Amino acid sequence: MFNFLFVWVGVSLLALGIYLHVKDPRPIIEWIDFVLNPALFLAVLGFLVTFISLVGALGALRDNISLLKIFAICVFFCYICIVVLTFGVFVLFFTDSTEGLSAHSIMMQSVKKYHSNRNLADFVDYIQEQMECCGVSSISAGYRDWAMSPQFNCTPTNPYPEKCGVPFSCCKRSVISEALQAGSTNPLQPAMRSLECWRNALSKRPPDLEADIHTRGCLQPLRTLFETHAVHIGAVVAVILLPVSISVCFTNVLARQIDHQRYLLEREARRLDRMGKRERRERRKRSQNHFSSLEEGVFHQQPDGAPPLPKSLPPKRPPDGRKPRAQSCSPTRKASNGVVPKRC
Repeated sequence: MFNFLFVWVGVSLLALGIYLHVKDPRPIIEWIDFVLNPALFLAVLGFLVTFISLVGALGALRDNISLLKIFAICVFFCYICIVVLTFGVFVLFFTDSTEGLSAHSIMMQSVKKYHSNRNLADFVDYIQEQMECCGVSSISAGYRDWAMSPQFNCTPTNPYPEKCGVPFSCCKRSVISEALQAGSTNPLQPAMRSLECWRNALSKRPPDLEADIHTRGCLQPLRTLFETHAVHIGAVVAVILLPVSISVCFTNVLARQIDHQRYLLEREARRLDRMGKRERRERRKRSQNHFSSLEEGVFHQQPDGAPPLPKSLPPKRPPDGRKPRAQSCSPTRKASNGVVPKRC
């Protein structure tokens, strides 16, 4: 029942991922695109859920031990992946190293590839808008990390128009926009950002940018957010792992029951086969001894409805059908063996 429910969920996720990918196609450049591209992520997740659930449903429906074992292995592999990913996220956020695999190094790579990967750009913009930060590391001057980007650095050889700037997602939401100060009556202007706030930000000092952009880096706010919700993340992972563990246990129990039932059926079939062979041997033996049994006057079997057999055979008659002559009772006549018969 639950497997068929997850099959429909997986098909829905797969269809949604394909629809989003067709509507907004994005190139797959690196492995990170599979994670940061929501269309590909939903499509792959939906395919895996559909495949695993369908294998489990067919295995339980057809009593197929092989399919049940494949389902249990796949679910257990998902269990391991969830545990490893959760542990990896904790390690990334609680590691202070700037070298190797850490949250700092991953975010710095995202800054460097901001213009070359659209998925990374959307991911970075979302974090900077939601966390109200800019850049990565520094608490007061994190926006200067954008100098690592080829399009935003302030080198004289930079030909891009974004030179010495920062992404538009670093800008603050101004309470009174420049357009309103100029006399505009548009009610949407107070909630808009200034379109010129990001220009030449890298060439200015932090106090000069406090009113225009967010100057703190995003690493520390992300760590604070993760530490605050670490217990909730662990609880969500535990809630996900609980049905996974129960599913693996039930699958193994069902496979064992099916295996035991097959063993009992095979044992009963072997027993019936041995009984059949024994009966055939006995019938063959009785058929071989049929003539000797007739000579002895012993009948082992009597057909149903037949009259009862006599206890002894009748005396033999001459071939012509005449009755045998009775012996003489004469006292003067002797038998052929020299014995005088008794008087009648």
